[in-house]
Amino acid sequence: ADVQTLLLLADILLSTENASESPIDPMMTLQRALILQRIILDKVRQTHSSADVSEQRKFMASICKRCARLAKKRGDYEFALDNFQAALQHDAIDAPGQVELARFHLDIRRDIDACEQLCASALRVDTNYSPAMALAAELLSLRHDYAAATSKFRQLVINDPTDYKAL
Repeated sequence: ADVQTLLLLADILLSTENASESPIDPMMTLQRALILQRIILDKVRQTHSSADVSEQRKFMASICKRCARLAKKRGDYEFALDNFQAALQHDAIDAPGQVELARFHLDIRRDIDACEQLCASALRVDTNYSPAMALAAELLSLRHDYAAATSKFRQLVINDPTDYKAL
């Protein structure tokens, strides 16, 4: 089986109403996809250009994030954390991935400092990335820095007047 087929199978398993009753575990399918992608990535490193390697690393990161999301949904937070971190090892400049891990740190682990570091890193990658700006504003309000939080929210609305979450 190839990686895309395994990912499609995982999507199908997750979309069925009785996914828990399926004889095939979507997480095991995703893990098989990770193993296969790791093999592919190793082969690409040996025979292809750095652009090809970068593309395969980003694909590997996307599979890691899928595993992390499913693990988080199932309450397996350590496995989720490991996969979110693995995703960032494969694609360190993935602002959405950084924000997703930052949100995990805030919501699940209640680690405001780790959340803040990841959020700042995402904003260094993309200074106008709305989810990172919104999370930064939320963090500022959690730290009771309401003036700075208001400024961040204002900046969000200026960048995207249709961002109703920021309003």
